[in-house]
Amino acid sequence: MSENYYIAVKASLHATDVQVFGLEEVEVSALFERFVGSSRNIINGVLIKGEPIRVINLLSELGYKVVCSSGEGEIVWTLCREILLKERNEGVIIRDLKDSSKVSRSPLIVFSSH
Repeated sequence: MSENYYIAVKASLHATDVQVFGLEEVEVSALFERFVGSSRNIINGVLIKGEPIRVINLLSELGYKVVCSSGEGEIVWTLCREILLKERNEGVIIRDLKDSSKVSRSPLIVFSSH
């Protein structure tokens, strides 16, 4: 059985930082390793130091897909990924993203069996 898991990404296309809301802690840690200078200084989310499309592309490597967007100057993208219900119980391990550009088409999300 599976369910959808949603997050929101907010930024201007001309910005060099992105606000992301709804990420799991392990996903936040992985993004912080990839985007140096990122922080938790926004309410209910994180600030990722990177261009919006680059951040969205990395999130797509984690299984997220853009399902809608709204806005003009500042845009909010809603992203979704399907998760297995047992994934929440067993936990998710995300491979180190630092070198993901060197690995072609390998999954970044690995399901652990505790």
